[in-house]
Amino acid sequence: YSTTDTGDALISAGSPFVRHSSSRQICDYGMVRAALLKDATGFLDGLDGPFSFCLHISLTGEILLAADRIASRPVWYASVGGMSVAGTFPTTLLPFLPEVRFDPAGLYSLFFYSRQFGSRGLFDGVRRLRGGEIVTIKQDGSISQSRWYRLRYDPHPVRNLKEYAVEVSEALHNSASRIQATHSDPHLFLSGGMDSRLAAAVLAPNIRSVTLTNASNMNSRTAERVARALKMEHETVYRDAHWYLNLFDEAALISGGNYKVTHAHFVPVARQIVERRPAATFLLGDMLENYSKHYFRRLPDSFDALRENGMAAELATMYAYAAPDRKTMEALVRPEVLAVMVTAWKHHMHDIIDETATVSDHLEDQADALFRWMDATACPTYLMHECLLPYSDVDNLMYDSRTINALLHGDRVVKSNGSM
Repeated sequence: YSTTDTGDALISAGSPFVRHSSSRQICDYGMVRAALLKDATGFLDGLDGPFSFCLHISLTGEILLAADRIASRPVWYASVGGMSVAGTFPTTLLPFLPEVRFDPAGLYSLFFYSRQFGSRGLFDGVRRLRGGEIVTIKQDGSISQSRWYRLRYDPHPVRNLKEYAVEVSEALHNSASRIQATHSDPHLFLSGGMDSRLAAAVLAPNIRSVTLTNASNMNSRTAERVARALKMEHETVYRDAHWYLNLFDEAALISGGNYKVTHAHFVPVARQIVERRPAATFLLGDMLENYSKHYFRRLPDSFDALRENGMAAELATMYAYAAPDRKTMEALVRPEVLAVMVTAWKHHMHDIIDETATVSDHLEDQADALFRWMDATACPTYLMHECLLPYSDVDNLMYDSRTINALLHGDRVVKSNGSM
């Protein structure tokens, strides 16, 4: 599918579109198909904002899938028994599979890290499209993969902090202009933290803000003050004691075992807002913190060390959402089952860690890529946003090429000491 921002990019290239009352635009698939088949890399590189494509090529019977630079629009796919299927969430594919089996690596990752790494998920044979990836599923079920975009850190030499701040500011304002031009009723989840305050400053006043909290506290009061100062219409919503229990089944279906069901905590308030305002779309301030700090508890001695037997222990100390007591959780699983899970998970993580080595020669950037930037799903708070896709459109200041490039150009000294 194509969201409004992608639609505008295609319109400027001369493609006819149909505008719908929901404020979304559906693209001319004939033009998109022709452009992708002629020069996929050149075509996709000219698009900005979040997008994904799933096209059926009727002449060849092939299915062509393509994702934006950081896979901000989820696409899951499977090819089993001569049949190929694709969808936004893995659970939508399960009814089409002849047999549903757990992926042992995915099962281990969910239990101990609360999310999945790379293309694998909870279900065997169901894969996720990666950032900058193109996948072609042929009529015989065979799958070919290529990349039109690869993440690569290219930090500029140490320079004046003000110069870098100007580059970041210009990139953020460019992204804000796109968002305001393509979303008729945007809403920002304003926690009161640094990232959402920055997003509010860039997007205000042409956006509504929402704060979700258990009770009035310093963050919620800060959010309210920020909204008043920026002249934004603001709403504070208080979670009750049954908030998570009431959305548990729905959250489990959406998450598909790929992250914690508690990540769906924005769903009830978003659903309520969409009922009142059908054109409402939602933004988070997450990912902006990438400009000012690294996202890991500590660095490993080297990524080579992670390939050894201590990989699980090493990652557990680095990743903020890892199970605090891995040994106790492992004791709950039968030893022979655990052995299969661990072996499969290590093999999978070896491939992921090898991929991180291609993004930079520096360990700090490699760790950042593993936990934040290999795909949008590397950011746990992004998963809170993904849960809203069944109800509304979502967007982010960090989905544009300029904001991504500004991050990749950032001086690591500035980033590591939190100067921004």
